[in-house]
Amino acid sequence: MNLILYGPPGAGKTTVGQLVAQALGREFVDVDACLEARWARPVPDYFAAGEQALFRAREAQICRELAARNDLVIAAGGGALLDPHNRAALEGAGLIVCLRAAPAVLLQRIDNGVVRPLLADDPAGKLARLLAERASLYDSFAAQVHTDGLTAGEVAAEVAQRLATADHVRFELGACSALIGRGLLARLPALLAGKRLQPPYLVITDSHVGPLHGGAVAAAIGAPLTTFPAGEAHKNLDTAAGLYRACLAHNMERGGTVLALGGGVVGDVAGFVAATFMRGVAWVNLPTTVLAMADASLGGKVGVDLPEGKNLVGAFHPPSLIVADTATLDTLPPAEVRGGLAEVIKSGAIGDAALFERLEHGTIELEPAIARAAAVKVGIAVSDPYERGERASLNLGHTIGHGVEVASGFRLSHGECVAIGLAAIARLSEDQGVAEAGLTNRIEACLQRAGLPIRCPGLDPAAIRAAMASDKKKARGQLKFVLPRRIGAVVWGQTVEEAALAKILEGMTHDRTH
Repeated sequence: MNLILYGPPGAGKTTVGQLVAQALGREFVDVDACLEARWARPVPDYFAAGEQALFRAREAQICRELAARNDLVIAAGGGALLDPHNRAALEGAGLIVCLRAAPAVLLQRIDNGVVRPLLADDPAGKLARLLAERASLYDSFAAQVHTDGLTAGEVAAEVAQRLATADHVRFELGACSALIGRGLLARLPALLAGKRLQPPYLVITDSHVGPLHGGAVAAAIGAPLTTFPAGEAHKNLDTAAGLYRACLAHNMERGGTVLALGGGVVGDVAGFVAATFMRGVAWVNLPTTVLAMADASLGGKVGVDLPEGKNLVGAFHPPSLIVADTATLDTLPPAEVRGGLAEVIKSGAIGDAALFERLEHGTIELEPAIARAAAVKVGIAVSDPYERGERASLNLGHTIGHGVEVASGFRLSHGECVAIGLAAIARLSEDQGVAEAGLTNRIEACLQRAGLPIRCPGLDPAAIRAAMASDKKKARGQLKFVLPRRIGAVVWGQTVEEAALAKILEGMTHDRTH
């Protein structure tokens, strides 16, 4: 894991970082120094010239590049983690430790001749305002080290100890904490207590996951367990109604907590029940699949399907806690792992070119790939929690994919349909002149390397198009698509001509490419 040091000016990020790196034999990287060296321009110059936007764009580029590396000690610039994309990328790559100190101590430390653009002319006044503005940001990091009265060496030793005991990735999505790591379910009672989540508890799972993990989870927290039949076909209002009755039977109340144990369907249904039972109760998501850990569990969207289409009834109801124990992946059938990789590949295509490149060359293991994909989703979801803009990009491949899923009668898995949708939308984007040449071949090759389909021979193109008509991502009756431009960059809210869409649907339902 990387170690990322953050905090207000004068907290000691650079000094402590250098000491920790030296002690651990790691490379130390200061984001500001890296930026200055890359573009041969001092940081204060950007602020003096009124080019803060350019500075932040370059800072984000450096953060993404560093997040793709391992075993670094990184000092992040004071404003770097204000950007949720930067924060999520670095959270997914290691442990962020926030260094803190009293304002008087910080002021004393910054009076050292170093030019600090944000504090120019009035260091005391501007520092006070900056600390007030960023207090909630600094407080949001789980790992805090208060440096008052400590030497730099003592702080470095404390930070190194924190890194030595870190064994999971942690994201913060507002009031929700998302943890990804091996063996986390064994700590569930303490994690629930840390979030002040109260009984009565009710664990909701499905018929696949229940026999594998349900009993142990329920016993660990002294909770009843209720199970519904596995599969997308049971992600509906009838299942929700049955779970409402289970909530009543097990004395669930507004101060209680629902726990969803399973894949994306379980999270969607149990989260929907939590959102609507007694007008909303707290819930915890315990994802057990690649797809759920990398994508479905994150972002707070819950819902059920109607016969006319997927996710047409739902809500935004974020869980209080997400605990993704990667040990549960050991019990997944290979087909489930492959299906989940479709969402990981999608995340790389949307916002992490380095992740995509490692996937297409087979140079990344499953668990770090999940964390990197989750970072893309977290950064976007925090930036746009209610899908009013950028969050639409997460639907890459899904409009067509959901149509395939419904047209297949859910015979094809969600991951398989996302893969087919990704290949189709890449072809459509390239045909429309939006995507760079060769993008479709790269995406198809990456999907096939993961063992995923890129076409759905035998399905009726008209049935797929009819199912797409009920897609919730419409505006004024028109379907809106996410089109990839290149790996790591997409545009959303795009319309396409029916003839162009029909050509793609016709081609992907045959054995040969068109």
